[in-house]
Amino acid sequence: MTRVLVVDDNVELAENLVDIFDTVGIDAVAVSSAEAALRIVATEHFDCMLLDVRMPGMDGVSLGRILRDAAPSACVMLMTAFASDDRLAAARSAGIEHVLGKPFTAAHVLDTMQACLARSA
Repeated sequence: MTRVLVVDDNVELAENLVDIFDTVGIDAVAVSSAEAALRIVATEHFDCMLLDVRMPGMDGVSLGRILRDAAPSACVMLMTAFASDDRLAAARSAGIEHVLGKPFTAAHVLDTMQACLARSA
């Protein structure tokens, strides 16, 4: 079973994404900070990690770099309402190719995740 970690300081959005994943049989866990993500990734395996770009403390781009090194076989995706953000270029240079622009549909996030997983395989 595919496992997904959702990291977003918008708890409502993160929980909605978990619900979407659950409806299609994907085991998903949500946390609201980069620090919480680092703690859970240290003890649990995830096939895909969906990270918000703008969060208090460590942002999603910095977190994505760390997670790419810690779990090189995992798919790492970013989501942002600020798709023109300069940090996205840095993310791409760190190997994060999949960026979801907010708002997005359930179908779009699922399709993008499948493409990311296929590329990571």
